[in-house]
Amino acid sequence: MRVKLAIITIAFLLLVAINVSAYGILHFRLQRMMWEAVVRTDAVTIGHMFAREDVDKGKARLYVLSTDEREDGNTGKHEGPFELWTWPTGRDTPTRIHSQAFVDSYNSTMKRLTKEKGDGGK
Repeated sequence: MRVKLAIITIAFLLLVAINVSAYGILHFRLQRMMWEAVVRTDAVTIGHMFAREDVDKGKARLYVLSTDEREDGNTGKHEGPFELWTWPTGRDTPTRIHSQAFVDSYNSTMKRLTKEKGDGGK
């Protein structure tokens, strides 16, 4: 009888531990998905606004990610009518996600707006 009770107790504790662990993992993954979405949304908005402002100022540039954490800078290269500039990516995951989303948004907005203005964007 005691052995049976011990087995049931151990099984119950193991089941509780598994459920708590699964909840913790699920909670962590959900939190990560939420902050990644917020970081991407923020970066897309900023990229769009920066591109619109640069087009209004007559600038035609595209960004490429750089592992160098310094400020952005002109590479001296061109892609069609666009100057290529570097954008720092950073080392941590949120910064890399933000930088990639920003560059993607900026570049697509810059190409679209330049094409709409008839300045030869492709």
